[in-house]
Amino acid sequence: ALWTMRNAVGLRGFCAKWLSWDPANGLAYEYLGKAAQELGDDRTALRAVTSIAEVAPRDPEQLLRGSWVAMTLPTSEAFSWAHRFAARSLDERQDNPNTYRALALAAWRDGVFSAAAQAYMAGIEADFHGRYGDVQRVLREEAAALQRSLTASQRQSTVPQEFIDSIDSGLGKDIRLRITMSWLTDANDVDLHVIDPLGEECYYGHKTTDAGLELYSDQTQGLGPEVIVLHRYTPGKYRIGVKYYSSGAMGASRGTVVIWQLVDGVPQGQAQVEPFTLPAGYSSVLPVATVDLQ
Repeated sequence: ALWTMRNAVGLRGFCAKWLSWDPANGLAYEYLGKAAQELGDDRTALRAVTSIAEVAPRDPEQLLRGSWVAMTLPTSEAFSWAHRFAARSLDERQDNPNTYRALALAAWRDGVFSAAAQAYMAGIEADFHGRYGDVQRVLREEAAALQRSLTASQRQSTVPQEFIDSIDSGLGKDIRLRITMSWLTDANDVDLHVIDPLGEECYYGHKTTDAGLELYSDQTQGLGPEVIVLHRYTPGKYRIGVKYYSSGAMGASRGTVVIWQLVDGVPQGQAQVEPFTLPAGYSSVLPVATVDLQ
């Protein structure tokens, strides 16, 4: 409630008390980091975010969460930590495709483009459980976006030639807005919802809208990613949220929404990373972000 009201001072004090009796709780550090960032204290925010992973240095989910949250901080040091945490998460667990995606994006933000390309290639070559559906399409489209970005900035020489040769750079080139969601809690089914500027909602029960939105990856048994894309330019505000389809016995579900705006398939600026926590038993759509497509 404190974060929803953006009461950063109150949230910071609450988290300090929370950590005094539960010093290994990653969620407390996460909210402490959010409060510090809201107050403009990037140093404290980074210390809090790195603690998410450091309290459980062999826990792949905690390391992955630390990586996603570190990507929300606006400093090169934070991107470096995000890169390290995702790499450590992958060392511990190789069967979650979202770890490869996080590692690629973190390395991309960290400016280590060869590592980003290698992470995508490793994910594309991996044999994931069938519950992840068409995740290979997701990985290939994101890899193609990286390739187009590097070509546009004349940095394609920074990645292996194998990456250039193996990725179809035309994949997803018509996409203007790309929204992905993944989560960490097995046995929960979380759904991605997007309302377009015309008021039409795209989700598992209504997979396309007249504005051009399409849900093409609806995961019901795993950890995502779910993907909604906009295939044509329809300016205006897109309201993004998440909702339980079914909530298992694992309690609150923590996840991440990643939002790309693209022109001619080239990402415009950095992806917007939005970690969320969906409380157990929450029955409505939880708002995560609003994107104003110009």
